[in-house]
Amino acid sequence: MSSPLRIPPRYVPGLLVLANMKDETFAELRAALQQVPQLLTTERLAEHVRSEVPALSDEAVDTLEALLSLITLLPEDGEGAADLSRDVAQSRDLDLADPAREALADRLPPLLVLESLSLAARASDLITEYDRVFHDARILNDLRPVFGPNPSDGPKAALLVATLKIDYHVAGGPLDSTYFALDYSDLLRLRDVVDRALAKHASLRGSVEKMNLPYWEYREPPDATRD
Repeated sequence: MSSPLRIPPRYVPGLLVLANMKDETFAELRAALQQVPQLLTTERLAEHVRSEVPALSDEAVDTLEALLSLITLLPEDGEGAADLSRDVAQSRDLDLADPAREALADRLPPLLVLESLSLAARASDLITEYDRVFHDARILNDLRPVFGPNPSDGPKAALLVATLKIDYHVAGGPLDSTYFALDYSDLLRLRDVVDRALAKHASLRGSVEKMNLPYWEYREPPDATRD
């Protein structure tokens, strides 16, 4: 009997991996996630899983993202994990044979209550609990000519205008974008504001570490900037 629970397409691959993996692989995955020493980003968790469970090298991120998404549907104490797991396993969005559905229903509960995953899921959910969440940004530079009364005489001056494009996620909606026109002074001001914010971030991070609390980032900082 199928359940009415619908599963977003992005989480289907990870759930199929969990349902179809060998029992030995599942045991290794559970043990690996129980050994995580601190609150980690999804990328770091995936690195840990890859190192401990080589069979999941290519599916670690998909598997973890599916688990984290389900944990956010549960109360903080994890109550209801078994019922949710049964609904997920019986969803018509998963193309599974009955034995694989039963395996998924059995495997999900012990993973959904692991502290390493629960903390990461709660932190991720908390940091995105806003009307608009930043996704990406880009600055485009335009050279705009200024003409006199007779355009055939050519431009008399030129303007440099930067356009700041900010992409963001809207709560309950799709990705959206907003554009801002900036001149050189605006760019300098924006740089100062960002530099000050980074300095505050570093200072507060130090304070968190002094309290012996694990520090969590939504995603790993990029290794390089893009033009």
